[in-house]
Amino acid sequence: MNRHVSEQCVQVQKELAQKLAKAERIGERLIELAKQLKGEPWGCAIEPEIEDALNSQRLMFLLDDIKMLRRRQAELKKLVAA
Repeated sequence: MNRHVSEQCVQVQKELAQKLAKAERIGERLIELAKQLKGEPWGCAIEPEIEDALNSQRLMFLLDDIKMLRRRQAELKKLVAA
């Protein structure tokens, strides 16, 4: 059982790392977009990933996934430690 829980913990950590990396990429690109809009708004091209991020529902789903994965990670760590 402990081995199974450990494997689940590793999987959750991998998925959490992927979701956090995606959120960071989106944040960095949004900052770049804001700088471009501040300077030359007429010459801005919005990348597909940024366009998806601007969809608030998709961004909320990503943030909800991150919250859920963090809770699951904490639960699994407690199980592994027990």
